[in-house]
Amino acid sequence: MTAPPVDRFDEMRWAWIAAHQGASTIQRRRAELLGRRIRARQRAVATAVPDPHDDSVIPPLWLRSAKSLASQLELFVVTVAALVVPLGWVGGRLLKAVVTQPISGGLCAFLIAALLWSRALLGLLIVLVYDPAPNLGQVASHRGSAFSWPP
Repeated sequence: MTAPPVDRFDEMRWAWIAAHQGASTIQRRRAELLGRRIRARQRAVATAVPDPHDDSVIPPLWLRSAKSLASQLELFVVTVAALVVPLGWVGGRLLKAVVTQPISGGLCAFLIAALLWSRALLGLLIVLVYDPAPNLGQVASHRGSAFSWPP
């Protein structure tokens, strides 16, 4: 039996993922796959064999049944992302067409100053709205304080 390729940070990555996975089954699957690779490497080197029953892994997201609230939430987030990303791509193409259209009509270059100022305004909006909270529940219940000054 040949050992899988050695990555010296596998154990640290596994420990971090396992400690920070929370309710996410996607992270739990990542930890299980990494743990399986670590145990396969241990089995190839040592005579003391880790328990092969630890090598069970959650199926990929599209093959799981969404029974728990966490799995339903993950499936919802992935589905929304899969629907929004193509819209963002189309929006980017439209924005590019709008920005580059005046060049053929007489302008000599992109509207870089306008793009930089729009980026600065969006950055300022993020700074004004940002209000750190330790968890999502506190963010949802924290009404109105994002616009109060001083913080």
